[in-house]
Amino acid sequence: MRLLLLLLALALACGCSDDKTSPVTPDTTPPQVTSTSPADGDSSVSLSAVIRANFSEEIDRWTLTSSSFTILPAISGSVAYGNRTAVFTPSAQLDLGTTYTATITDTVTDLAGNHLNSDVNWSFTTTFGDIMPLAVGNRWVYRVVTYENPVYSLDTTYDTILIVRDTAIQGETWYIDGDGALYANRSSGLWRLSSGGQLYLFAKFPGTAGQVYNADPDISQTVNIQGTSVLISTPINFYFCYYYLTTSSDLTLRRDYYYAPRLGLVRFDRFLVEPPATLKEQWLLIGISLN
Repeated sequence: MRLLLLLLALALACGCSDDKTSPVTPDTTPPQVTSTSPADGDSSVSLSAVIRANFSEEIDRWTLTSSSFTILPAISGSVAYGNRTAVFTPSAQLDLGTTYTATITDTVTDLAGNHLNSDVNWSFTTTFGDIMPLAVGNRWVYRVVTYENPVYSLDTTYDTILIVRDTAIQGETWYIDGDGALYANRSSGLWRLSSGGQLYLFAKFPGTAGQVYNADPDISQTVNIQGTSVLISTPINFYFCYYYLTTSSDLTLRRDYYYAPRLGLVRFDRFLVEPPATLKEQWLLIGISLN
């Protein structure tokens, strides 16, 4: 009898034990794109750029495809995923001076199946290239005509701009031509070194017609961008050029430069500034070799 009561007490004690477990809270939080590369609104983006999007959590990699991660204007490429980052690698270089829009659609989900709240879009613009391509060995050949008056040429010779070597100035690569002039391309355009040893922006690129800025400090030079698509004819081709009109502060010097983007100087006019301004010298491109 005593054994029976003991067994009954043990059974009651087991029946009263708390065997409850906490319920599992389902994941209902949608994933987010936390950052992109290039960032929205970036400009001067490299033509070899890879497009990336970083997420707030791990993503179901099978929902990231060439249909859910797209680039417009359309370019071919491959989509990969790892460490919360989606990567679109173009199969060829991007186009110069082009605005692209990247989109990740709301079909992308996290591991719990939660979709992005909406499509995610961002845009960036690729570099326009350089107004004057700089590399050792680059050569431009010009026919140089000097004038006694606007209709009578006094002399015709030939001259060359040849990049002979490069050098480092404060960690930046500068290029030197055969006459010792120094050039460097920056995101703002073509820079030069004045005879007084000061760096200055010479040919702003890209730019807009009507922009005015200061250039060579040695002569208090002012540059006015007269146009960005001026058609210039040479013996070898037709070129659409940026037209930079430069004057000194005392208005005794006027020089007009016509640069074709990604090609360099196409024409240079030097004027005698005595009203009316009279053309005294003109350089016209007749040959070019770029590395």
